[in-house]
Amino acid sequence: MAQTDEDTMSWNWKQRIDDMMAALEASDATVVRHAEVGAPATDDEIREAEAAIGFALDPRFLAFFRAANGLRVIWVSKYFDSVDDPAAHFHLQREMACAGRINIPSLQELFLKGPGYLFGPDMCGPKESSRACLGGWDEHALRSSLRNLDDFLQVPGDSSYNLLGLVLSERYPDPPVIMTGDYAAALDDCHPMLARDYLAMVIATLGLPYVRLERLKNRGFAGNHDLFVPPAGWLDAVPSAAAVLGTIHDEVSLEENKATHAALQNVAQVEGTPVATTPYASYHEAPARNVTLSDDPLAGMRVSEPDPDWGDYLEGYAGPLTMPLYDETHYDIKEPISDLAGLRALVGQPVKAQGFMDSVGCLVAVDDDGVGTLFSAGDGFMGTSSFALEDAKRVGRAWYLA
Repeated sequence: MAQTDEDTMSWNWKQRIDDMMAALEASDATVVRHAEVGAPATDDEIREAEAAIGFALDPRFLAFFRAANGLRVIWVSKYFDSVDDPAAHFHLQREMACAGRINIPSLQELFLKGPGYLFGPDMCGPKESSRACLGGWDEHALRSSLRNLDDFLQVPGDSSYNLLGLVLSERYPDPPVIMTGDYAAALDDCHPMLARDYLAMVIATLGLPYVRLERLKNRGFAGNHDLFVPPAGWLDAVPSAAAVLGTIHDEVSLEENKATHAALQNVAQVEGTPVATTPYASYHEAPARNVTLSDDPLAGMRVSEPDPDWGDYLEGYAGPLTMPLYDETHYDIKEPISDLAGLRALVGQPVKAQGFMDSVGCLVAVDDDGVGTLFSAGDGFMGTSSFALEDAKRVGRAWYLA
C-alpha cells in the first residue's frame, strides 16, 4: 500500500524534531557538536521564496519549513576521541555508524541564492547532452535546476562524493530529490524520491548517513528510474530517538538491538510503489520543449568548415559541414527519403538514420551500396558512424525540435 497524502500531512514535524533534539541532548553517551534549529518559516518568507522561483510549492513540502526553517545538527558518540572540528569529528565516526548529520538549509538559502556550484551547471552547455532521469532532461537544464538540500557528507575543504539535489521546476510543486554521485558527475543512477519523504526519513533516523546512502544508492547506470513512493506507515516502526541512540551506543539488550537495526534497515531497503505521475506533477514526462519542427534549416545546427584535426574522419569530403548541436533524442526526421539519389543530395547536411540504432550526424559520404557515413564532433570527442539505406527504417534530414 502506497503512502497517502493524509499520512504525510498528519506527520507532526515539530514534534518529531523536538523529540530528536531532546533525545540527543539527554543522552549521556552522545556529544552534540552542532545544533541549529531554524525558527518556523513565516508566510512572508514562504511568499518571498515562491516569488523568487515563480510558482507555488506544495503545502506538504512546506510543512517541514513551517516547523523549522533550516535544520543543522552534528552528533557523535562520546566514547571516541574528540577533535576540534565538528565536521571532522563526525567523519571519524561515520564509518562506524555511530554519528549523525543533518544539513537542511532555510527556504531562503535553498531558493534565493541560485543553483549550487557543486552540481556543475558549467560542465556542459545548453542543448549539448541529455539525462534519462525523471523522464529525460537537457543536462544543463537539470544541473541548473538542482539545489543543495542536504549536504550531509561534506568534508572540510572539499565537496561531497554523494550530494542530495532537489530538482527545482514548475513541473514539480511537490519537488523530488536525487542522489548524485562522483562529485555530481552521475545524476541519474538512483530512484528519485519526494523531498518531503526524504526529510521525514532523515528526522526519523536521526541523520544516520548509512540509511540515506542505502535508500538512495546506485540502482543502475544512466536510468530513468521510477519515483520511489514509500509504503504507508514506513516510518512508524522506527523506534523513538532515545531508543535509536541506545542501540547506536550499545546500551540495550541484544534483542532490542536487533529489532532497532531491522527497523532502520527496512527504511533503507523497503520496496515502495513506483509512480510516474501524481495529481501535483509528472515525474516521468520529459520537460516541455515546445516541440515544433523549425522552418529554418539551420535551427539547432552550426555550419563549420572542416577542422584539420578531423582529417582522418573526413577523407574524400570537401565542403562545409552542418553539424547538429544536440543529441539524437532531440531531433525528428524531416522529409524522410529511401532512395540513393535522395540520400546523396543530403551530403553535408545533418541526417538522422533510424535502423537498429538511431544516430544523428553530418552526412559526409554515401557509397554505391547505399551505406552512409555520419560524422559528429563536439567538446572532447569526434567520430563517425554508418548505416545502410536498405536496412534503415527511416532516413532523412534531421531537424532540431525547438
